[in-house]
Amino acid sequence: MNYADEIKNLRERIAARQSEHRELTEQVRSRAEVGEYVGRVVTRLEDGATLATRRALQALAYGYAPLMEANVVEGAGIVPSVAELGEMLTLMVGAEHVKSALLKHLDSVPEGLPAAQRAARLAQITAELEELEAREEDLICQAEDAREFVLRRADARPEIVLALPRKLG
Repeated sequence: MNYADEIKNLRERIAARQSEHRELTEQVRSRAEVGEYVGRVVTRLEDGATLATRRALQALAYGYAPLMEANVVEGAGIVPSVAELGEMLTLMVGAEHVKSALLKHLDSVPEGLPAAQRAARLAQITAELEELEAREEDLICQAEDAREFVLRRADARPEIVLALPRKLG
């Protein structure tokens, strides 16, 4: 039996699963979820802009803060009702324009998986990795028994390497 070739094939499959696991773990939102999130944020900004505008108009009516004043505070202090730039932008050009401008770049986000599917796929990959790595360790032990020298992967999981020997089907 050629252990080296079989171990090499297993390691390629392990690397592919590890890469997929890493990608799924790093991308916490799918493209669709990012689009939905942008919609929620722009709605929140629009609501904030509406509230800030109403407060500024009411304050103006009573002789207080000028309308559309931008306050920059250095150090400690209390700032009267001030709209952030996102709110101001939705007020000036409209929430739909802001959302449209942001979403036109949505194709730069990898497709990804929705949260539920991502969790299921991560569980599946974890189970596959467990099986592949156990099979790899079994082959390494068989190779050692046959007096062949095979190095373990630097990222081989200790719980797999140190597990009690078992027969794999």
